[in-house]
Amino acid sequence: MTNSQTPQTNIQEQFVETAMPVGLPWRIMIFSGVILGLAIFFAVGLKLGYEKYLDDQLSRITNNINALSSSVKDKQQEYVGFYSQIVNIKSVLEKRSITANIFPFLETNTIASVYYTEAEMTSASQTLSVKGFARSLNDLSQQIAIVEKDIKDVSNVVLDGVTIQPGGVSFSLSIHFTNAFLGNLLK
Repeated sequence: MTNSQTPQTNIQEQFVETAMPVGLPWRIMIFSGVILGLAIFFAVGLKLGYEKYLDDQLSRITNNINALSSSVKDKQQEYVGFYSQIVNIKSVLEKRSITANIFPFLETNTIASVYYTEAEMTSASQTLSVKGFARSLNDLSQQIAIVEKDIKDVSNVVLDGVTIQPGGVSFSLSIHFTNAFLGNLLK
């Protein structure tokens, strides 16, 4: 029987549990608790601190975008206004070709004692109606003669009215231009 006890003892010795040191599970648990505590601390810190920081940054950037957007709208309105002015100036300059010939004509064919107070061009009838003032009837007749003399540009001159006033004569006059003078301008 001694033989039979020996094999059992050997088997018991083989399966004998080794005793764990007492402090190891507590150390692992404390280490895990510290890691868990740090993770919770960082999560709360990110939630409370960094999220607020990101929200502030987002609101600042949103405000900058809104300010830029309003600035772009203001500039857009300025550019639309400027473009409108350019288009208006272009249309005036395109129509100016008629007046480009009329003003030099009046300047070269007007004597010093006569001046004009109003002028109106009717392009359909190629007529310039002017009102003005002359120092005397003689100056007015000289003015009409000078304008009628320009046969290549003027087809007819009509004296519409004369009013004698103290110090001179006010008049209204219609000057009918030739097709050669205004024809190319009206096309």
